[in-house]
Parts: sequence; structure tokens; C-alpha cells
Amino acid sequence: MNSIADLPFFPIHFDASGALEHPTEIDALLVHLTANAPARLVVVSHGWRNDEAYAQQLYSELFGNVAARLKTLGIAPKDLPTIAGVFWPSMALPEFDYSSATNQDKQDGAAAALDAPELDQKVVEDQIDALISNEFGNRELLTSAKALLGTLDDSPANCKKFVELLRQTAPPTTDASEDNSDRFLNDDASDIFDRLVPPIDVTPVDNGDGGALGLADAVSNVTETLLNTATGVLGSAFRLVNYLTFYQMKERAGIVGQGLNKVLGRVREKYATLPIILVGHSFGARVVTSAAARGANLDPCSLILLQGAFSHNGFASKTVWEKDGYFRAVFQEKRVSGPLIATYTANDQAVGAAYPVACRIAGQNANALGDANDPFGGIGRNGAIHLLTEEKRKAVKLLDETGAYAFDNAKANNLLADDFIHSHGDVKNPAVANVVAQVIKLP
Repeated sequence: MNSIADLPFFPIHFDASGALEHPTEIDALLVHLTANAPARLVVVSHGWRNDEAYAQQLYSELFGNVAARLKTLGIAPKDLPTIAGVFWPSMALPEFDYSSATNQDKQDGAAAALDAPELDQKVVEDQIDALISNEFGNRELLTSAKALLGTLDDSPANCKKFVELLRQTAPPTTDASEDNSDRFLNDDASDIFDRLVPPIDVTPVDNGDGGALGLADAVSNVTETLLNTATGVLGSAFRLVNYLTFYQMKERAGIVGQGLNKVLGRVREKYATLPIILVGHSFGARVVTSAAARGANLDPCSLILLQGAFSHNGFASKTVWEKDGYFRAVFQEKRVSGPLIATYTANDQAVGAAYPVACRIAGQNANALGDANDPFGGIGRNGAIHLLTEEKRKAVKLLDETGAYAFDNAKANNLLADDFIHSHGDVKNPAVANVVAQVIKLP
């Protein structure tokens, strides 16, 4: 057993199919729960573009701050939680070469002020190579698509073929309303390619100095800049590969979530009354929400989504929107007994990276993309929306590290985080940790 600031910590590794990589890990957790009877089990999942080292850093910093806050809240040692950290293969695209960052910058996870690189053919080739090497399969199709990159300027037929090859690698969609994947899979391939040639022109958010960005945040900012501004056939190819990656990772997060549901089902069978708190960042929010919404009812006492990378309509009711959201069961079947909490902010540019592309795939104007009126907006940008009146409370601001909350059980509690979350990965700070600690403290 490891620990984070005196909080017992147990890793749980999943492969791309949602299966446990090391079944002994869950056995160790069950032995610990039997021997120690902790007051809470907190299960946390990292998100997209996080390798194991970065995920561990996320868990260590976040729960180091949680532990410090629990101490100031006067939580007795017997009431401290045990932490289970999910690790899953979420690295899907290579990041740009930040050779101008110092070694210490890289070691600390902080990036120097780095300019966006020029989009060239090698960038897109590297993106495709990463898809080939990240357990997605379809090596021959992706290799064929990569070979077409140098011919796209002069061949509309090859532009069409490029789209056709990419979408043959896509798994069946589980929620087309979130990302227009049905249009991507079924519309005329030439039309799709042409729609993505012009720049998206989404106005970036000016979030001030906001402190140093981690490498993953700086990289995400570069990626989003290129997604918005790149032009021509390479711009279209770059957007298509990024969209495919987003789509693949969205589906994988759901698969891992179902694997997590089975693992936690074993916990719930043995410990029927153990309070379980689910916490997810980015696509990790989709992992833990999938675990809560589908499969065995785990009856978590809270679901905490930190800059969640899935649709803001994920919990929607068809009474107030066009259809029930993909995770509607969370509310309809009352699968979370305590508060559902979602941080959201316009400062988070990465959470909406695929949504401008989804808009363009549908042939829509993306200039006003991202707000609560956009059908493809993200929960980390707008919170959970289109719920029944009795399923939500009025949004409040994320408070500082000493702030006290009055969360509503079995409702969506949206927290406007503009003052404390300055980028997609800025979820380890004391203000965010205070939210988690306040939930742990709940009776």
C-alpha cells in the first residue's frame, strides 16, 4: 500500500478493453477495506493526454491538498478516506516538441512561454503514428491515410479517401448527439473534408497570468490554437485526426468506466454501506460517470466532475431538451444519493477542443461555439444543463480554500470556477481540493 499525505492510496490499472491489468490490485484494496474499515472510499480517474507519471502527479497534488484541508476541518484519523486511483491508457496523440523548455521546467510540469509551432505535414504524420501505437488497431488503414498526406493539395479524390480511411477505424458510436459522430461516419466524405478546410476562428479566452501552466496545459493550448487557426488541406487533415482521437478516447473512457463499474461492484457486494465518492478529471469524468450510470448500481454518495470532458447535456431530460442525455440514468434512476458537483469555466479551452470540429462536420457556423446554447458544448465549459428544475440548484462560485458549501443531495451542483481554475488541468489547487474535502466531510 502507498499513501498520499497519510491517506492510503491504491492504484487500479485498466487496459484499453476495460479489463484489469493487475487483478491483485483490487484484492489488495479489498483486504485493506476489511482490515481498516475506512470511513470513505474515494475513487479518482485522470483524463486525456495523461500518462501514468502525470496521473500520479495529479493524484498526489490534489489529495495532498485534500489531506491538508481535512486536517484544518478537524477530521479525525479514523474518519480519513482511502483513495483508489484509476490508471488507464489515455495517451493518444503526441505532444509538440517543447525543446525550449528547460529540464527543470519539464521536471516540475511547468512550461515556459512557448509559441505555437507551424502546422506542417510532419505534425499530422506524428499524430497518425501515435494513433497507430496507442492500441487502437487498424494499422494498415491509418498507414494508408498517412501516405495520402502529401497528395491532398492536388487530389480531391484523395481528400475523400483520407476521410473514408479514418472513419473505417472508428468504433461504433455510443452517443452521436455529443459529438456529431453519426455525421462523421455517414455524411459524404468529400463534404466533411471541405467543411474542415477553413479556420474555426473560435476566440480564445484571455485568462490573465493565472500562474504557470503545466506541460499538458501548455500543449493543449497549442493544440487548440492550431485546431482553430490552421487552414487548407493540412488544417482539415489535422482537425480530422484530432476529432478521430477525441472520438476514440471518448469511447475508450466509457469502456474503462464499465470495467470500473465491475470492479467497484465487488467492493459494493462486500461493503454495502461503505460511502463511495467518485471523482473524475477531463475524460476521467466520463470514466466515473459511466461507472455510476451504467451497469450495477454502485450507489455512490457523490460524483465530482472536475472540468469534465463530455457533453453538458449528458444528464439532460428530454422534457427540457431534445432527448435524454447519455447519462440520464444518474438522475432518472437516482444513482447518486448525494451531490453531483461539476466545476466549469470559460478558461478551459481544452475541454471544447473537438466541439468546433463537431460543429463544422454538421455544416454549422462555429463562431459562437462553446456556450450553453451550443448543442456540442462541454460540461467543463458550462456545467450540467437541461435538467429538470428539481434536479439542479442555482450555480454558485467555486470558493477559496477555506470556503464552506451547502451542497444539495441528488442534484447537480454547478460551480463556476473562473476565479480559481485557469486552464484545463488546473484542478489540483487548494480551492478545488476544498470541494473534495467538503464532500468527504459530509455525514
